[in-house]
Amino acid sequence: MIILATDLPPEPYIAPRGICPGCGSQNVRHLVAGPFEDRSEIEDPEWVDWQGILRSCDRECEICGLQWWCERENPSPVRLLSEAGAAFALLPIPELDEHGPAAVDIELLSPDRMVRYLGRTPAPNSIAVLRNFWMKAAEEAHPELTVPTFQDDEAQFSISVVESTDRAVTLEFSIISDPTSDVPSHDGLAFDVARSDLIAAALELAEWTGEDADDEEWDA
Repeated sequence: MIILATDLPPEPYIAPRGICPGCGSQNVRHLVAGPFEDRSEIEDPEWVDWQGILRSCDRECEICGLQWWCERENPSPVRLLSEAGAAFALLPIPELDEHGPAAVDIELLSPDRMVRYLGRTPAPNSIAVLRNFWMKAAEEAHPELTVPTFQDDEAQFSISVVESTDRAVTLEFSIISDPTSDVPSHDGLAFDVARSDLIAAALELAEWTGEDADDEEWDA
């Protein structure tokens, strides 16, 4: 028996909802070409709008109204490395629930240990705030005095600038090991990061939200 493509049931819509590159909101509508098949038996997410063929964008923020084309659905991990062998990493993971927010694994590495905290959920605007924090820490002459500590209460981690030189800044990373514990304990480390590496990491975070990093204005 020959089964034609038109006889196959339509695939469910499983693309991650994403984050608005303008305001950091996760209330993103998907403007999708089609449908080109009968989807009466498929329950698509309520934030998916089928737009036929002609579209001026494929994403729209329900909060700020920004429209854009989503060019990258699977961002690469972002890492900060030190010459002494320490590192901090944010590793994006696929959404387990297509209606839920994006999640990241947070990795701390030192010469004598490596620990990864799994499935932390960033606050809606956390990526944009962290991106600006890293850029300001790289740009300011004395960021330990002028750049406030970055803190994500939902993902339960923070980053602060301890001291700086002309070429590097010392960052202190702190994370609550078990957010469900009645008596939270903290893990962390501190190490020097080249200012140029901070700029590169900030630009990589811009790619997470599909922004054109070359046109970005790094305002707090």
